[in-house]
Amino acid sequence: MKRTIQHIQSPRLKFNFHSLMNIILFLFVLNAKAETDKLNKESTKFVFNSSFYSQQNMPFLFSDTVNYFIVLKNNKNCQSCFTIVNDYIKNVKDSLHAHFISITLIDSTTLNRKIQEAANKKLMPDFDGFFYQYKNPGSNNLFNMLEINNTPELLIISNGEVFHVPYSDIFEYNTMDIQYKLQQEIFKLLK
Repeated sequence: MKRTIQHIQSPRLKFNFHSLMNIILFLFVLNAKAETDKLNKESTKFVFNSSFYSQQNMPFLFSDTVNYFIVLKNNKNCQSCFTIVNDYIKNVKDSLHAHFISITLIDSTTLNRKIQEAANKKLMPDFDGFFYQYKNPGSNNLFNMLEINNTPELLIISNGEVFHVPYSDIFEYNTMDIQYKLQQEIFKLLK
């Protein structure tokens, strides 16, 4: 005989199981961490001193006087998530003061840069630039330093400070929209 929970009854309260689960889920989402993590001085220095490269293999360094919204991408990624981030940027780009760029971790070949450039432009057409960091055995890179596994992840550089947003803190649990708390944080940092 199979028993199911249909109602939890008490003299004062009457909840069905579905309502109780909705309340628990609401409390979980309400308390979910959706804030940016400010990097320490050593990590911030690492970001500003790291070399990134354009499709033409020209070096690029961040300026501490410019604001950036950066999407990080590696080969373990959610392709549709980049489209969601791009749609968000398309809607808010004019109201934020930042350069919108992508950094992809790749092998250091011309062919790989060209392939990734085409893929990135297709996924994120509203971004201003696409840069690359190379996988060099034995050397540290931004992706290793931040312990990035799945992407997209975000870096926000605002007034010389660097903030990191891991993959797990970007999207709403059920809808895959950009988390509301994160949207507020982005506006606070890049307005």
